Amino acid sequence: MKILFLVERNLYYKFYGPIIEGFLKRGCEIHLLHRYDQTTLNYKNQKMFYYPFLSQVPQFSKKIDFVSIFRTNEEISKYIEKFNIGYVFSLSSRGQYKIKKTVTKWCTIQHGVDSFKENNFDSDFFFVYSKKWIREDIFKHENDVKIVEVGMYYCEDFSRAKVVRKYNLDENKKYIFFVPLPVNSYDAYTFIRGRIKRFFMNYFLKKTELALLSELKTQLKPHGYEIIIKSRFKRFLSKDYFKHAHVFYDDSFYPSSLNELLGISETVMVNFMPGAISTEAAFYRKNFIFINYPRFNKEMLSHANSYIKNIFFSREMEEISYNYKKMQKIIDAVLNKNFSDSSCYRKTYIQPTDINGVDTIVNTLLFS
Repeated sequence: MKILFLVERNLYYKFYGPIIEGFLKRGCEIHLLHRYDQTTLNYKNQKMFYYPFLSQVPQFSKKIDFVSIFRTNEEISKYIEKFNIGYVFSLSSRGQYKIKKTVTKWCTIQHGVDSFKENNFDSDFFFVYSKKWIREDIFKHENDVKIVEVGMYYCEDFSRAKVVRKYNLDENKKYIFFVPLPVNSYDAYTFIRGRIKRFFMNYFLKKTELALLSELKTQLKPHGYEIIIKSRFKRFLSKDYFKHAHVFYDDSFYPSSLNELLGISETVMVNFMPGAISTEAAFYRKNFIFINYPRFNKEMLSHANSYIKNIFFSREMEEISYNYKKMQKIIDAVLNKNFSDSSCYRKTYIQPTDINGVDTIVNTLLFS
């Protein structure tokens, strides 16, 4: 069986890695096709650091001989025909690539809420964490799409000792995983390109975040706690953050640096507007301390669609979050372990049944 994976960004290997290994173990022929689009390399593009250079193909258990590039959707079609590909894997449906249906089957895998934003979802298979994510009143798809539950198959278990050694941490410490706000720097470029309101809000948020981190370090260090911050390349943190925490970026996607660091943390501290990190933390049975920055969250929530609101926000914000000004309450929440439990969310939206997601994906195609 010949299987093609479309790699739009290097971070796609976070989702593809376990599936690729699953097919390699069954003797399947794997093809990797990286998008080489020069516009992504523009310094103004925040995603330039996720450019899928061929040199960033992870080291798998078996050597993959078929690694190439594409620049246009037409080149994908030609590659499929040339190598007689049986299945194509992507984080987007066939409709996004404007590729016509053929005997080659298209497999789309869920990556958070973004998978449900397509207007023309067309796929033969759609592998989702849970069918609870499917909102028929919002998510429009072709009737012949086969939807298969696979849980969060890409969240693997890691040895704490190995992760601590890899990132030069202390195995005897307790770690808080702190998620920085998704805001850019407040430099001249941001000021010129963005609105004045956004520029000053970013300034306010960064100042507030650093004050909170400073207080956390001061009061929690005597209790054996240290802070881990995992940021993304599209938000580089200033040297001030390094004074209060161990700062990391995406050192690797397979294995995932994010998942490794989540796995060794006691709890996750995140602003109330959740994202992929919240979902993955819930998979690892992590509890949360939600920080409410009212001005920021009000703006962000106004842009959140019905999917985000209905899936993440089961209760009112004030009931489960702490205002950033109430620093002592946040400290007490850590020391008293007054966390928001993620077990119900996990059972409903992440892994409703005890399944091996990779085996489910592989067997679905091998025996379809």
